[in-house]
Amino acid sequence: GQGVSGMLEFIAGPLKLVLGFLVFAALALGEQANVGRGRPRRRGKRWPLNFTFLVLGGLLGRILAGVGPVAVALWANGAGFGLFALLCVPLWLAMIAGFLVMDLALYVQHRGMHEFPALWRLHRAHHTDPTLDVTTAFRFHPGELAASLVWKSVIAAGFGMPALAVAVFEIWLLVAALFTHADVRLPTRVEKLLAWLIATPGVHEQHHDRDPNRQRSNYSSGLTLWDRVFGSWRTPPDAGVAALGVHGVSDGLAADIARGLVDPIAEDAPYVSDR
Repeated sequence: GQGVSGMLEFIAGPLKLVLGFLVFAALALGEQANVGRGRPRRRGKRWPLNFTFLVLGGLLGRILAGVGPVAVALWANGAGFGLFALLCVPLWLAMIAGFLVMDLALYVQHRGMHEFPALWRLHRAHHTDPTLDVTTAFRFHPGELAASLVWKSVIAAGFGMPALAVAVFEIWLLVAALFTHADVRLPTRVEKLLAWLIATPGVHEQHHDRDPNRQRSNYSSGLTLWDRVFGSWRTPPDAGVAALGVHGVSDGLAADIARGLVDPIAEDAPYVSDR
């Protein structure tokens, strides 16, 4: 009904925006108060591009809101479409299973972005950031965001997930992305304990290693279960990662806004064949 639709729009829209801003602000302040992992943050060079991607991603999300995963899930629920409807899965179980399936789908998407050259062209804009802080969570090419939106919508429709589960997962995904990219150093015991369940900054830092072989690990942006099950888990060393980014990409190129946008089709990029 209109009430359910309105509640979902609130969760997927204003509530997600407010929570995202509060988490971003808290982590940004935490970075200021925390020595982090000892790397120069070079915000003046990196932030303009990272925030450009944020603005473009926000505009894309508004344009495609009608075909986003929450809207598609709402349609599937109304039409009785999808695996959960076919199996008559009770709502409480569909909520839990829907969340887990979406988190697994993001693991599959992320791994595919590294394994297939055409998808890596889109995703490498994220990895060219020469260091990590909370704004790296915004550094995704609009082409990758569009592909992700389509993928999540297909999964949501195919399983007939409760729209509420999808809306909650979208908020979880934003918060997890901000947290895993933040330049904060957690107490070692806390980090190791959390890593059994969720990706932490120390866990995800391994994935941003300049070494392509190390990049092929710790794909999970949420539950670390998937890396452990599918053999891509790498235990983070206490010393952290020495060099981040993509081999052959200078800091100047990594901060170039125009190049960041056209890079997927730029054949002269020095890292076209870096995989």
